[in-house]
Parts: sequence; structure tokens; C-alpha cells
Amino acid sequence: MQKTTEELLNELKHTKNIVYYMEYNSPYFSSENLPLYLKGLLLKSKRRKSIIIRSSCLNPSYAYQIFSGLKRPTRDKLIAILIAMKLSLDEIQQALKHFGYASLYAKNKRDAYIIFAIGQQMNVMQCNILLSNHNEIPLT
Repeated sequence: MQKTTEELLNELKHTKNIVYYMEYNSPYFSSENLPLYLKGLLLKSKRRKSIIIRSSCLNPSYAYQIFSGLKRPTRDKLIAILIAMKLSLDEIQQALKHFGYASLYAKNKRDAYIIFAIGQQMNVMQCNILLSNHNEIPLT
């Protein structure tokens, strides 16, 4: 049986022994690494890595380093890759959470523009233009 995040948090709040907690709950922690996760998304999208990288508007060598695990992307760079993969908002939110990044937050003005862009199925370039047109920092 899988434990929910709430169950783990409740146990963590009440634990007296962090070593025991970590050992006992280790099967429930996210262990998937980013390169593996991205590879799975690539397979699911049936698109080539080179196309995704070009669509992400990232420096190609930097993007390849992200895919190989040599670099950990910023939240914005990861969002750019996920948008380039044409993922839904729910899938992007899940990936952000999975890797410890803040979810896109509708009460944050910049995030609201990004959420809108995703909902309108804009590509990264279009999202960047939308952000720039509203005096917000582009993703890339």
C-alpha cells in the first residue's frame, strides 16, 4: 500500500527518530532522477530529444547536459522543456512537484501568464513573448 504525502507528513511531524523514519519510509520517497523522468516523457511523447531541445529555446549544449544529468535546471528551464514536450498543465505541475520545484501558482502574476500559455497550447517562444509583452521575465 502506498502512503499519501499527508500520511508521511503526519508521521514526520510526530517522529522522535529521523533515522528510523527515513529508513522505514524509504520505499515511499521519490527516487526517480530527472534524466530518467525526461527519457520517459520523451518516449511517451514520441518526439526526438533534438526537437524538444530546439523547441525549448534553451542553449542546446546546456539542454543536453540537463537530459544527461550533468546539470540540474532551474524551475524556468524545466518548465521550458516540459512546455516543449507539449505536456498538460497537470503533467507539468506533477513534474515540478516531483523534483522539488514550486508548482505554478495562479495567484502569482508571472505564473498566471505561464499557466495561460500552457492552456492555450503556446510553444516556449510564444510563452516568452507573452511574458515579455507584460514586463515579465521570459522562461529562457
